[in-house]
Amino acid sequence: MPNGSHGKTANSQNCSETLTCASLRALRTSTCNPPRGLDRALLRTLWESQWVGHHHHVVVTGPTGVGKTYFVCALGHAACRQGYRVRYLRLPRLLDELYLSRGDGSYTNRLRQLAKTDLLILDDWGLAPMTSAQAQEVLEVLDDRTGTRATCIASQLPFELWHEKRPSPTVADAVMDCPYCIGLIES
Repeated sequence: MPNGSHGKTANSQNCSETLTCASLRALRTSTCNPPRGLDRALLRTLWESQWVGHHHHVVVTGPTGVGKTYFVCALGHAACRQGYRVRYLRLPRLLDELYLSRGDGSYTNRLRQLAKTDLLILDDWGLAPMTSAQAQEVLEVLDDRTGTRATCIASQLPFELWHEKRPSPTVADAVMDCPYCIGLIES
């Protein structure tokens, strides 16, 4: 839930702490020009972070180098400024963390932490093939969040290939049921 009527100093300090905890990549500038070819009204909607409060998913796709990570981190920063708790993770790292947490007995707690985060940003989706067990773990994370928290995914894999490239079509379905799918393209 976003912060309410805190003082400006408290809000700034909270935003700074939230950005640190989110592990978001640092933005190089304080302004963001809209990526080429994207609808300004859609971008305004995304920057205002209402989609986070409505618990929607956002998927950003595009080839290497078009700025997917920068874009999703900018969305994370915008959500932090609105008072939302944000967590940025590369999908391969999340899968490693979940695997290790099963071994040390903290798996359930880790899933609970992820489920409580207002906006979970998963970068590098589809960069490497997932095993069936990994797909099931991702499905657990997404199922816990659907309808209760927002998720943002960045992927090099074109949206239309997600069913082909996933060991479980259910995982692709869980992500594809989102109102905002953005393709970033080089010009």
